[in-house]
Amino acid sequence: MTGITGAGRVAAFNELLREIPAPVLADLVGCNSRFATERATTLATDWANYAAIRTRPSPAHP
Repeated sequence: MTGITGAGRVAAFNELLREIPAPVLADLVGCNSRFATERATTLATDWANYAAIRTRPSPAHP
């Protein structure tokens, strides 16, 4: 039987944590937000300023 291994799932999750804040990812995939936050801490991803970045106006495109 072939499929996605546990190691593959963890690797994908870790990669997504580098792109998406832990609480957002936890909601998207339906996992425990504490687990996602702990993984993000282990990976040293810093999303502390995420809310501030999201509230900034986007630059105008020419």
